[in-house]
Amino acid sequence: MFDEVCDDEAPTDPKQKFRVEVFQCIIDQLRTSLTERFTNNKSLVADMQYLLPKHYNDIRNKLIPKSALQKLSLLSSVDHSKLIDELEHFAGIYDKISKPLYKKTVDNLTKTQIMMMII
Repeated sequence: MFDEVCDDEAPTDPKQKFRVEVFQCIIDQLRTSLTERFTNNKSLVADMQYLLPKHYNDIRNKLIPKSALQKLSLLSSVDHSKLIDELEHFAGIYDKISKPLYKKTVDNLTKTQIMMMII
């Protein structure tokens, strides 16, 4: 038919031509590069998730699998059980050390000291 467009035909519209020839090529290269990089480091990326504070509750409750942090332990040359122990300890104290400075200051002051500051 006269109005059909072949898939191999180059687009005539400049915006469409840019999209096909430049933009899509860049996106394809990025996708391929990211896939290759993260596929090779899948176990490391999986281990790194346990270092995020949102997972500290699971760590405090000892809900992480035995395979967690294996790759990180290997790469850092730190004993796996020691790494787990340190992470559990850090997860346990994280809430105390991550308070805003004002909250830490107020918690450390006695009521008398606070009254003296007000007066």
